[in-house]
Amino acid sequence: MALHTPCSTAQTTTEAERLQQLDDRKRAADKILNLGKIMLWRLKLEGAIDLGVIVPVVPECIYQAAIFYRSLVRETGEEQYEEAYQIMVDCLKLWDQKWKIASKLLKDSLFG
Repeated sequence: MALHTPCSTAQTTTEAERLQQLDDRKRAADKILNLGKIMLWRLKLEGAIDLGVIVPVVPECIYQAAIFYRSLVRETGEEQYEEAYQIMVDCLKLWDQKWKIASKLLKDSLFG
């Protein structure tokens, strides 16, 4: 008869919760990855994307997905995560010029 201690139950539950959280984060990151693929496809197809119609939370989500995929690359070394990370980086580069302009405007304004 095996002993069942509260500590081992808590550890098992914690590990199960950790795995569930990891799975939830991966599903969310995969959705952002799909958005990124669509954005890059449209950029290639149309030559430009109107970033002004995209709410600011989108680049934040892409940034968080990039961090997540980078951690998976470091942990697993799997190429699929490296590719996902690179797509997220390429998407973030779309905002690079826009935010530089915003930064310059703020520096040149009364608020700078």
